[in-house]
Amino acid sequence: MNNEKTLVFSNGLIWFGAGVSIDLISDGKNACVIRNEHPLMAKITGTACMLTALLTAFIVANQDQIFEAAIDFVCGIGLCGEKANKRMSDKDGNAIYQNFLIDTVFNLNGNALENGAKYELC
Repeated sequence: MNNEKTLVFSNGLIWFGAGVSIDLISDGKNACVIRNEHPLMAKITGTACMLTALLTAFIVANQDQIFEAAIDFVCGIGLCGEKANKRMSDKDGNAIYQNFLIDTVFNLNGNALENGAKYELC
Protein backbone atom coordinates (compact mmCIF):
# COMPACT_ATOMS: atom_id res chain seq x y z
CA MET A 1 0.00 0.00 0.00
CA ASN A 2 1.30 3.45 -0.90
CA ASN A 3 0.86 5.82 2.03
CA GLU A 4 2.56 8.85 0.49
CA LYS A 5 0.70 12.13 0.66
CA THR A 6 1.64 15.46 -0.86
CA LEU A 7 -0.31 18.63 -0.25
CA VAL A 8 0.56 21.93 -1.90
CA PHE A 9 -1.18 25.04 -0.63
CA SER A 10 -1.77 28.36 -2.38
CA ASN A 11 0.41 30.13 0.19
CA GLY A 12 3.45 28.16 -0.99
CA LEU A 13 3.50 25.67 1.87
CA ILE A 14 4.30 22.10 0.84
CA TRP A 15 3.70 19.04 3.02
CA PHE A 16 5.05 15.71 1.85
CA GLY A 17 4.42 12.62 3.95
CA ALA A 18 6.77 9.83 3.00
CA GLY A 19 4.58 7.12 4.47
CA VAL A 20 4.86 6.12 8.09
CA SER A 21 8.32 7.27 9.07
CA ILE A 22 8.77 10.96 8.27
CA ASP A 23 6.95 14.03 7.03
CA LEU A 24 8.64 16.90 5.22
CA ILE A 25 7.35 20.48 5.25
CA SER A 26 8.69 23.41 3.25
CA ASP A 27 7.63 26.96 2.57
CA GLY A 28 10.10 27.31 -0.30
CA LYS A 29 12.78 28.87 1.91
CA ASN A 30 12.82 26.64 4.98
CA ALA A 31 12.33 22.91 5.44
CA CYS A 32 11.57 20.63 8.34
CA VAL A 33 11.74 16.86 8.88
CA ILE A 34 9.17 15.50 11.34
CA ARG A 35 9.37 12.05 12.90
CA ASN A 36 6.07 11.87 14.81
CA GLU A 37 3.66 9.35 13.33
CA HIS A 38 2.29 5.83 13.70
CA PRO A 39 1.56 3.33 10.88
CA LEU A 40 -2.03 2.74 12.05
CA MET A 41 -2.89 6.32 11.10
CA ALA A 42 -2.87 5.23 7.44
CA LYS A 43 -5.30 2.41 8.14
CA ILE A 44 -8.32 4.26 9.50
CA THR A 45 -11.11 6.01 7.66
CA GLY A 46 -11.41 9.75 8.10
CA THR A 47 -7.80 10.54 8.92
CA ALA A 48 -7.30 12.67 5.80
CA CYS A 49 -10.46 14.66 6.55
CA MET A 50 -9.34 15.23 10.13
CA LEU A 51 -5.85 16.22 8.98
CA THR A 52 -7.18 18.75 6.48
CA ALA A 53 -9.57 20.33 8.98
CA LEU A 54 -7.01 20.56 11.76
CA LEU A 55 -4.24 21.90 9.52
CA THR A 56 -6.61 24.59 8.31
CA ALA A 57 -7.42 25.53 11.91
CA PHE A 58 -3.72 25.73 12.84
CA ILE A 59 -2.96 27.94 9.83
CA VAL A 60 -5.97 30.23 10.32
CA ALA A 61 -5.04 30.72 13.97
CA ASN A 62 -1.42 31.51 13.05
CA GLN A 63 -1.57 33.37 9.75
CA ASP A 64 1.68 35.25 10.41
CA GLN A 65 3.57 32.01 11.08
CA ILE A 66 2.18 29.48 8.62
CA PHE A 67 5.36 27.39 8.37
CA GLU A 68 5.63 27.08 12.16
CA ALA A 69 1.90 26.34 12.46
CA ALA A 70 2.24 23.51 9.94
CA ILE A 71 5.18 22.06 11.89
CA ASP A 72 3.19 22.23 15.13
CA PHE A 73 0.22 20.59 13.47
CA VAL A 74 2.12 17.70 11.84
CA CYS A 75 4.10 17.04 15.04
CA GLY A 76 0.88 17.22 17.05
CA ILE A 77 -1.18 14.86 14.94
CA GLY A 78 1.72 12.42 14.73
CA LEU A 79 2.23 12.58 18.48
CA CYS A 80 -1.48 11.87 18.94
CA GLY A 81 -1.12 8.84 16.68
CA GLU A 82 1.75 7.58 18.82
CA LYS A 83 -0.16 8.15 22.06
CA ALA A 84 -3.30 6.50 20.67
CA ASN A 85 -1.29 3.40 19.81
CA LYS A 86 0.04 3.18 23.38
CA ARG A 87 -3.56 2.84 24.61
CA MET A 88 -4.24 -0.17 22.36
CA SER A 89 -4.47 -3.73 23.66
CA ASP A 90 -3.80 -6.88 21.62
CA LYS A 91 -7.57 -7.30 21.11
CA ASP A 92 -8.18 -3.77 19.76
CA GLY A 93 -8.53 -2.96 16.07
CA ASN A 94 -8.48 0.09 13.88
CA ALA A 95 -11.94 1.32 14.97
CA ILE A 96 -10.73 1.53 18.57
CA TYR A 97 -7.52 3.18 17.38
CA GLN A 98 -9.57 5.81 15.55
CA ASN A 99 -11.47 6.62 18.76
CA PHE A 100 -8.23 6.79 20.74
CA LEU A 101 -6.75 9.11 18.09
CA ILE A 102 -9.73 11.46 18.32
CA ASP A 103 -9.48 11.42 22.13
CA THR A 104 -5.76 12.24 22.08
CA VAL A 105 -6.33 15.11 19.63
CA PHE A 106 -9.02 16.46 21.96
CA ASN A 107 -6.66 16.23 24.96
CA LEU A 108 -3.49 17.53 23.25
CA ASN A 109 -2.03 20.60 24.93
CA GLY A 110 0.97 22.84 24.38
CA ASN A 111 3.16 21.14 26.98
CA ALA A 112 2.57 17.67 25.53
CA LEU A 113 3.30 18.97 22.04
CA GLU A 114 6.47 20.76 23.11
CA ASN A 115 7.75 17.71 25.01
CA GLY A 116 6.79 15.13 22.37
CA ALA A 117 7.55 16.87 19.07
CA LYS A 118 10.33 15.17 17.09
CA TYR A 119 11.51 17.48 14.30
CA GLU A 120 14.62 18.91 12.69
CA LEU A 121 14.82 22.20 10.83
CA CYS A 122 16.89 21.89 7.66
